[in-house]
Amino acid sequence: EVSDRAADAARARAEHARLRQLLDASADAWRDCRLGDGTTFSEGFAAVLGRAGELEAAASPAQAPWIHSDDARRVAEQWEAHLSGATARYECSYRVVGGERERWVRDRGRAVEFADGRPVRVVGTTADVTEQHEAEERLHAAKRLEMLGILAGGFAHDLNNLLAAIRGQAALLATEPAATPATIEALESIQLATTKAKMLTSNMLSLGKPREAEVKRFAVRTALDDIARLVSIGLPKSVV
Repeated sequence: EVSDRAADAARARAEHARLRQLLDASADAWRDCRLGDGTTFSEGFAAVLGRAGELEAAASPAQAPWIHSDDARRVAEQWEAHLSGATARYECSYRVVGGERERWVRDRGRAVEFADGRPVRVVGTTADVTEQHEAEERLHAAKRLEMLGILAGGFAHDLNNLLAAIRGQAALLATEPAATPATIEALESIQLATTKAKMLTSNMLSLGKPREAEVKRFAVRTALDDIARLVSIGLPKSVV
């Protein structure tokens, strides 16, 4: 019986050693947390966090000093949810402080030993998910821009219809025999303003759509004359 127990213990140690070798060979780091009795980290744990030197001790992974303060509460909630049995495993992503650049990591773990129905040992891995997080952020930003482009496109189409009606009516009024030179000048200013507004709506329609840079000649004098005509409408004659 004694020899059987010794053989079982030897097999368990060998299995444990093989498991650690497999974890060390992966890109993830691992830790073995005995609640109230410290945590054992793999050799590559600090490298995954992007930190140099020894890792500071913590009562639990949720209280680790390298967790960003804005994420600490969420990490603690996920940790307690697992310890209380509300979740089958502990899993949480958070930012790491103390490195050369912002880094995101993901913890995964599970309680493997219990005492009086309460976990006393949790083992798990920590992986660098910075690139994945940045890719997700870029994807979300692209989707938000695409949605904004759809909304802006609908608004631009409706606005274009109104501008076309205003421009058309102004052009018709300018051809009336009773139109005075001052009236014609004002109507031409309206047409110019609607033309400028249509250029803005064209830009709105291209929002969220990839397009190549376009180089055009720009007539500064013409642009200044157009601006002066538009501004002069709201100014008293004494200023103009």
